[in-house]
Amino acid sequence: MCVVVDGLGQAMFRRSGRWTAPQVVAAGGSFDAVSCASSTFCLATASGNAVTYNGHTWSHAVSMGPSGYTYHVSCPSSSFCAAVGASGVAGQANVIATYDGHSWKHSSVGGAHSPLDRLLGVSCPSLSFCAAVNFDGHASTFNGQRWTTSRNSLVPSLVSVSCPSRTFCMAVSVSGEAATMHGTSWSRARAITGFSRDAAYTVSCATASRCEVLGLSGRAESWHDGQWSSPVVVFAGGVSAGVQVSCPPSGPCVAVTDRAASASG
Repeated sequence: MCVVVDGLGQAMFRRSGRWTAPQVVAAGGSFDAVSCASSTFCLATASGNAVTYNGHTWSHAVSMGPSGYTYHVSCPSSSFCAAVGASGVAGQANVIATYDGHSWKHSSVGGAHSPLDRLLGVSCPSLSFCAAVNFDGHASTFNGQRWTTSRNSLVPSLVSVSCPSRTFCMAVSVSGEAATMHGTSWSRARAITGFSRDAAYTVSCATASRCEVLGLSGRAESWHDGQWSSPVVVFAGGVSAGVQVSCPPSGPCVAVTDRAASASG
């Protein structure tokens, strides 16, 4: 099962190779992100509020942090989610929020000259590990109790991170570069083949040897065992900043944008 949420407060499901009709979940709202731990638990964020899905129905919205922020979320289980909220304003404090299956706790982080400024991506493969990246190029990791931030910038303009396990993550930038974490240390960022003049916008790694990167040009590129494939056009004519891609450990990758959805193996 795959779930897509959009800027009109709607949700759509992909089951048995077909997409369902859009269902209005947040009337008058605009979803920012969604994460599913299983077919019976998904959580979607919308400007400081969150709704959950239990396999049949969506819950009422509950506050997860300050409104007016764009929240990116990752849920490895129904009892834990981590979300990072970005205001989009350089120097303005951001938010890190965690969910324990019942309620949210949040704290303000970042601000001017902070490595936690402008958080734009988070990935949690387990309850005791998460990684987050920000537009200044820093990576932060969570060990179940506290966040630790890299001293140095990996590469400017990081926008997305994916971690299939606590020992491997990939982060990508709008400058078309990718950095990987093996164990506990991050590699030097390298250009994504074929993306030298493209903006890599989102990444999803099914395993430590398989990742998919989607750029704003509408092209996708696969990473297998350290090697990049040739770019493939997924959305002709390019996409907007709302593009996302998700690759489960088995089955097809699903990519969505504000105008269309695509699935492939």
